[in-house]
Amino acid sequence: MRNRKWRVSALAIVTLAASLAGCRHTTTVTNLPTGVTQTQVQNWDSAVRDLNVMADSIHAASQLVQTLHNTTIVSNGATSVVLPSGKAFDTLTADLAKADQAEILAAEFLKTVPNNWGQSTQTQIASYISAVTAAIADATANGLAGITNSQSQAQVAQLLQAIASTAGLFQSL
Repeated sequence: MRNRKWRVSALAIVTLAASLAGCRHTTTVTNLPTGVTQTQVQNWDSAVRDLNVMADSIHAASQLVQTLHNTTIVSNGATSVVLPSGKAFDTLTADLAKADQAEILAAEFLKTVPNNWGQSTQTQIASYISAVTAAIADATANGLAGITNSQSQAQVAQLLQAIASTAGLFQSL
């Protein structure tokens, strides 16, 4: 039952991320600061929303990895841990922590430049998103194989893909 709960939660996060990615709405801001365009404000708003979706997906993936690490299954009379301690578990947790840290730094940085998606803001955010993308790529390449249950592996892969997809949204801003 516990695994089923996470399956629903993981799929809900992926669905939410996909729906929010396609639902960017236009915000009109009056009294813009000097030198800031309406488009910059709209892109800044989109970046904040995308970072929130990313944070939720990273959190869901981290929680799922921790749950799988503590979950045992019985198959053909043998008991095993879905994600045993070792290199794969260490890789997944470290990479998700790196992605989380980069997302937090990006969100904190955006707070320092409210409503401004100028070139310097884009450049700084791109460096944080690049760190997220690298961490998720490493988690996918080097962590997923350590998950012994194919359904659980697919759940984690979906969440990692949702994070990567959200990171890709920043290229369009």
